[in-house]
Amino acid sequence: MEKPIIVLAVGGAGCRILAQMREMPEKRDILPIAIDTDRKSLRETGLPDGNVLLAAESWRNGRGCGGNVLDGQRAIAHERPAISALLNAGSMVVIVGGLGGGTASGGIPVVLSEAAKLHLPTLCILSLPFVMEGPRRTAQAEKALNESIYGAADAVAPLPNDLLFASLDEKTPLAEAFQLADREMSRTVLALTTILTAGNLFSSSFSDIVRLLQQGHSHCAIGVGVVNAASENNDDRVNRAVENLLQSPMLGGSDQLVQADAVIFSVLGGPELSLKEAKTAMELAVKYTPANGEIFTGAATTEAWRGTFQITALAVKYDTREKERELLDGAAASRPRKNAKKASSSDTVQGVFDFDDNQKGVMEGTIPVVWDNENLDIPAYKRHNCPITGGKKLYRKK
Repeated sequence: MEKPIIVLAVGGAGCRILAQMREMPEKRDILPIAIDTDRKSLRETGLPDGNVLLAAESWRNGRGCGGNVLDGQRAIAHERPAISALLNAGSMVVIVGGLGGGTASGGIPVVLSEAAKLHLPTLCILSLPFVMEGPRRTAQAEKALNESIYGAADAVAPLPNDLLFASLDEKTPLAEAFQLADREMSRTVLALTTILTAGNLFSSSFSDIVRLLQQGHSHCAIGVGVVNAASENNDDRVNRAVENLLQSPMLGGSDQLVQADAVIFSVLGGPELSLKEAKTAMELAVKYTPANGEIFTGAATTEAWRGTFQITALAVKYDTREKERELLDGAAASRPRKNAKKASSSDTVQGVFDFDDNQKGVMEGTIPVVWDNENLDIPAYKRHNCPITGGKKLYRKK
């Protein structure tokens, strides 16, 4: 039997996304797994014990990481063997979570490293914090993305939560806004995984998604249009689904499609979904995309979606600053250096570094570790009177 796609939630936001997915009867052919240091968030996913991992329980005592990225990294790294065992049950991994806090920002790179050891394809669908959450969370999210996640995952789709401000009334309760974001992300994850596992009417593969999201650092927006009742008038069902997509809270308005560099469209339905209906939906959606943008389409039918029609759009906007930086770096590397001269061994001479022999560094003030009459807390070069040089042999008289 072919292994399923794992949808792996890391941290509190990821757990909320899985909880939303639990309410959707359309889910199929996926293996949901949740990892967190917070016992309460894992319990709220509703997943069985075998599908959840409480990280660093003896240290964190079932509490979250309080926004501390280093604590999140240490906690998840503590569970490397257990994570590897969980990942071994899948054919690929879709990682979901919210960056900016401690557990996801610090822990997702650890999960990616374990997936790489198992040669599993990885797709990260991650939310970025609201601006109102403060510059610290925004900075932590951007640092995790740029320094640890982009280079480790096969594909990354970062989704700014601030897109909600473009479509929601300013009086919308904060809890409702977060719930909407989680629901839209869960539907997008379901749409992408279903396209990758079910038989396709239109071709769209994981390699398409990887190529699209590997072209540069990017920000994404998602639109989801769902019609939950089968209709005798299929054209009406398609029109209503596209209209719902354009009004989707995490899309941020139809301008996100018009201004996108690339868009992935997916259509999902039950056995009653026809080729004509899927084609009509795609044609309507593509009307809102730029003529020079890259368009990828996928469509699938499955019994689990009987009576339900959904069209999803993942709009990708590349970071132009990143592209400009790459072009400048490439030009600088190819440009011959002026006034360059060959280095000579006689140009500089590295002397002996003058370290303070009376300091024990981080071991200062601790109970010394003594072995064979030597204090092992004192570095070896100090115990044996060895100078630190630039490479030449120097001898110090005893």
